[in-house]
Amino acid sequence: GKMMLASSLTWLPAGVSKSLPDVYEAEGGSEDEDEGNASTLNGSAASPSLPNPSSLHPTSASMSSDDVVMHYGLDTYDDDDNEAPLFAGGPKNLMAFKNNEEDPYITLPPEEDDDDLEDFVIRSTDLVMLTAVTEEDQLSHLDLVVVPEAMAVYTKSTEESVLRAPVSEPYVHHDYLLPAFPLSVQWLGVPSANTETGLVNLAAVGSFEPVIELWDLDVVDSPSPAYALSGHSASVISLHAHPSPQLRNLLASGSADGSVRLWDVTRAQNPLTDSDSAASSSNTVSPACVQHLTLHGSDKVQAVRWHPTDPSVLCSASIGQSHSAVIADVRQLDQALRYPLASDAETLMWLDNQRLLISTEDGEVICFDVVAGKPLWRLDAHHGPCAGISLTAIPNSNPLVPILATCSPSKQSPLKLWVIPPNSGPRCIYSKTDALGKLFTVSFSYDLPFVLACGGHQQLPHFVNILEYTPVWRIWTGQDAIPSASPSSLSSGDMQVDSQFEDNHSSSSASSRKSGKKKKGGKRH
Repeated sequence: GKMMLASSLTWLPAGVSKSLPDVYEAEGGSEDEDEGNASTLNGSAASPSLPNPSSLHPTSASMSSDDVVMHYGLDTYDDDDNEAPLFAGGPKNLMAFKNNEEDPYITLPPEEDDDDLEDFVIRSTDLVMLTAVTEEDQLSHLDLVVVPEAMAVYTKSTEESVLRAPVSEPYVHHDYLLPAFPLSVQWLGVPSANTETGLVNLAAVGSFEPVIELWDLDVVDSPSPAYALSGHSASVISLHAHPSPQLRNLLASGSADGSVRLWDVTRAQNPLTDSDSAASSSNTVSPACVQHLTLHGSDKVQAVRWHPTDPSVLCSASIGQSHSAVIADVRQLDQALRYPLASDAETLMWLDNQRLLISTEDGEVICFDVVAGKPLWRLDAHHGPCAGISLTAIPNSNPLVPILATCSPSKQSPLKLWVIPPNSGPRCIYSKTDALGKLFTVSFSYDLPFVLACGGHQQLPHFVNILEYTPVWRIWTGQDAIPSASPSSLSSGDMQVDSQFEDNHSSSSASSRKSGKKKKGGKRH
């Protein structure tokens, strides 16, 4: 088979996809005839557009901190009625039809090919994931991957044989051609009054190009993204969508240009209809950019992550001269907390409101207490880079006991699973995963907490049901006690790990470390 690389993946919450996606049809046979229309998302004739709540749209991208508070509605953040701005309208070349037979663009009439239509319909019981894939000939694409009926299968029974069954066979529902090697992908569900699902279902993609692309996932066969966000001057390495339902339109990005930018995607512009204006050229800043943060000097910003509950706190981490993690309130940047790292950062994830996990290129995971301003523990997770981390929790555990997945592009134990007992560092509960091959990214499902997607050297992710692993099953169901950590694991030295799970391998060779660093070299194309 061809060499593939799944460099980034992200789940969609179940049920957000349009059950029968639209099929793109170029208007009048040409995709770029309508350059005349102004089409920011709150413009007039084109694309999903927005009412213009002036309070939400500051005139200048360089706002004072008071403006930022006003702009993000942070002062009224807890008020119930403070809903995110709505998209009005939908893409202009999509018409609504009462049923599929009437719609000339639906190319799968039910009576002709039931199987194809079966696969084309996306159900609320399907798990859906976005993956960014590059093939060895440098062709890159964004795939919408469906794991059919997974929700229905696992929720219909509490039988061990059902809960521990392998994940059903996934398939690529549709894909979009990307202009350059993708480095990050995020799902954005921006509230809308005009869509069947109540939101505009978008994928944000960062790549070796400086422009962030926003693809409409409910439209199949689009030749180009629905919107583009320009402002960065180099590769966009990292993206994170705001976790708050009120701020779903807010996207953070980190770039090789050393900066972090915050975007209000409801002000994004359509790259086709704006092609004559300055708006879509990559060296001007899109009006959607609401803040520009330079917290890392000339270091590349490898990871960005919003705080789970404090709407204005953003963490970012870098690779380069001074590799560090920075925790900042975007309203008071002068009070940012900086934590120097021993090696380049890979990924960030919040363990809870106070503890931030930072994974690094030399295979460590560091748990940093942002209130105390110091690390609580360090874990030597992998011999190669710790390229990806993800969290789930043991159900009904009280206090909640997290399970941490770590992955590495190393041949030995590319995936490891750890429990994090209260007041202690992680203990490895499973690492016999050589069969998965080198991994670059891992992510637990929102909807099925034991389903883990792992991206490696294949087009489709490995979807692992972690309950298939007996030690995990026994801890998950309470048959085995949660292993408690030895006191030494709280020191800042190497974590103690149970000897039966130890990897007795020497450090991975230099060549496998190089192949693992997908984000540094890489040709533009």
